[in-house]
Amino acid sequence: MEVLIERGEILKVLYSFYTEVMHNQILKNHFEVLHTNFNGHVENIADFWDLTLNSKRKMKNPSNSKFDVIGVHLSLKPTQADLEEWIKLFKECLFSYAEGDQGKLERVRKWWKITLNIKKFFELKIINNDANN
Repeated sequence: MEVLIERGEILKVLYSFYTEVMHNQILKNHFEVLHTNFNGHVENIADFWDLTLNSKRKMKNPSNSKFDVIGVHLSLKPTQADLEEWIKLFKECLFSYAEGDQGKLERVRKWWKITLNIKKFFELKIINNDANN
Protein backbone atom coordinates (compact mmCIF):
# COMPACT_ATOMS: atom_id res chain seq x y z
CA MET A 1 0.00 0.00 0.00
CA GLU A 2 1.19 3.48 -0.84
CA VAL A 3 2.10 5.70 2.09
CA LEU A 4 -0.23 8.69 1.99
CA ILE A 5 1.66 10.90 4.44
CA GLU A 6 5.14 10.13 5.77
CA ARG A 7 5.54 10.10 9.55
CA GLY A 8 7.87 13.11 9.40
CA GLU A 9 5.17 15.07 7.60
CA ILE A 10 2.60 13.99 10.17
CA LEU A 11 4.86 15.21 12.97
CA LYS A 12 5.41 18.59 11.29
CA VAL A 13 1.67 19.15 11.02
CA LEU A 14 1.03 17.97 14.58
CA TYR A 15 3.74 20.10 16.19
CA SER A 16 2.41 23.11 14.30
CA PHE A 17 -1.14 22.29 15.37
CA TYR A 18 -0.40 21.69 19.05
CA THR A 19 1.71 24.85 19.22
CA GLU A 20 -1.38 26.73 18.03
CA VAL A 21 -3.62 24.83 20.48
CA MET A 22 -1.41 25.80 23.43
CA HIS A 23 -1.95 29.47 22.55
CA ASN A 24 -5.65 29.16 21.78
CA GLN A 25 -7.94 30.60 24.47
CA ILE A 26 -10.70 28.07 23.79
CA LEU A 27 -8.62 24.87 23.64
CA LYS A 28 -5.46 25.32 25.68
CA ASN A 29 -7.03 24.48 29.05
CA HIS A 30 -7.90 20.97 27.87
CA PHE A 31 -4.27 20.28 27.06
CA GLU A 32 -2.60 22.10 29.94
CA VAL A 33 -4.36 19.80 32.39
CA LEU A 34 -3.55 16.52 30.68
CA HIS A 35 -0.28 16.86 28.91
CA THR A 36 2.78 17.44 30.99
CA ASN A 37 4.53 15.21 28.44
CA PHE A 38 3.79 17.25 25.32
CA ASN A 39 6.22 15.36 23.06
CA GLY A 40 4.83 12.00 24.22
CA HIS A 41 1.31 13.15 23.40
CA VAL A 42 2.33 14.29 19.93
CA GLU A 43 4.10 10.97 19.30
CA ASN A 44 0.95 9.04 20.35
CA ILE A 45 -1.24 11.13 18.07
CA ALA A 46 1.33 10.68 15.27
CA ASP A 47 1.03 6.90 15.80
CA PHE A 48 -2.75 7.20 15.45
CA TRP A 49 -2.52 9.25 12.25
CA ASP A 50 0.21 7.04 10.82
CA LEU A 51 -2.00 3.98 11.30
CA THR A 52 -5.11 5.77 10.06
CA LEU A 53 -3.49 7.26 6.97
CA ASN A 54 -1.01 4.58 5.99
CA SER A 55 -2.10 1.19 7.26
CA LYS A 56 -3.64 -1.57 5.20
CA ARG A 57 -5.69 -2.36 8.28
CA LYS A 58 -8.32 0.34 8.61
CA MET A 59 -10.02 0.99 11.93
CA LYS A 60 -13.76 0.44 11.76
CA ASN A 61 -14.43 2.29 15.00
CA PRO A 62 -11.73 4.63 16.36
CA SER A 63 -13.04 4.27 19.92
CA ASN A 64 -12.39 0.50 19.80
CA SER A 65 -8.77 0.81 18.69
CA LYS A 66 -5.77 0.58 20.97
CA PHE A 67 -5.45 4.33 20.53
CA ASP A 68 -8.96 5.18 21.84
CA VAL A 69 -8.53 8.74 20.62
CA ILE A 70 -12.28 9.35 20.85
CA GLY A 71 -12.65 8.05 24.40
CA VAL A 72 -9.65 9.92 25.76
CA HIS A 73 -10.77 13.19 24.26
CA LEU A 74 -14.40 12.72 25.31
CA SER A 75 -13.19 12.47 28.91
CA LEU A 76 -12.31 16.17 28.53
CA LYS A 77 -16.03 16.85 27.98
CA PRO A 78 -15.57 18.88 24.80
CA THR A 79 -18.39 21.05 23.57
CA GLN A 80 -19.44 21.50 19.97
CA ALA A 81 -17.67 24.89 20.11
CA ASP A 82 -14.44 23.15 21.22
CA LEU A 83 -14.72 20.70 18.34
CA GLU A 84 -15.34 23.50 15.82
CA GLU A 85 -12.30 25.40 17.09
CA TRP A 86 -10.16 22.25 16.97
CA ILE A 87 -11.23 21.52 13.40
CA LYS A 88 -10.63 25.12 12.31
CA LEU A 89 -7.09 25.12 13.74
CA PHE A 90 -6.28 21.69 12.37
CA LYS A 91 -7.44 22.68 8.89
CA GLU A 92 -5.32 25.83 9.00
CA CYS A 93 -2.20 23.89 10.03
CA LEU A 94 -2.83 21.08 7.58
CA PHE A 95 -3.32 23.27 4.54
CA SER A 96 -0.59 25.70 5.59
CA TYR A 97 1.82 22.75 5.54
CA ALA A 98 0.90 21.98 1.93
CA GLU A 99 0.87 25.55 0.68
CA GLY A 100 2.62 25.92 -2.66
CA ASP A 101 3.22 22.19 -3.18
CA GLN A 102 0.63 20.45 -5.38
CA GLY A 103 1.78 16.94 -4.38
CA LYS A 104 1.45 17.74 -0.68
CA LEU A 105 -1.87 19.46 -1.29
CA GLU A 106 -3.36 16.34 -2.88
CA ARG A 107 -2.23 14.20 0.08
CA VAL A 108 -3.43 16.77 2.59
CA ARG A 109 -6.88 16.83 0.96
CA LYS A 110 -7.13 13.08 1.58
CA TRP A 111 -6.01 13.59 5.19
CA TRP A 112 -8.60 16.34 5.58
CA LYS A 113 -11.37 14.06 4.28
CA ILE A 114 -10.48 11.46 6.92
CA THR A 115 -10.37 14.21 9.57
CA LEU A 116 -13.91 15.28 8.69
CA ASN A 117 -15.11 11.67 9.09
CA ILE A 118 -13.53 11.53 12.55
CA LYS A 119 -15.17 14.88 13.35
CA LYS A 120 -18.58 13.38 12.50
CA PHE A 121 -17.89 10.51 14.88
CA PHE A 122 -16.93 13.01 17.63
CA GLU A 123 -20.10 15.00 17.00
CA LEU A 124 -22.26 11.90 17.44
CA LYS A 125 -20.50 11.08 20.68
CA ILE A 126 -20.81 14.66 21.98
CA ILE A 127 -24.54 14.68 21.18
CA ASN A 128 -25.00 11.30 22.92
CA ASN A 129 -23.04 12.49 25.95
CA ASP A 130 -25.14 15.66 26.16
CA ALA A 131 -28.33 13.63 25.89
CA ASN A 132 -27.23 11.33 28.72
CA ASN A 133 -26.40 14.18 31.13
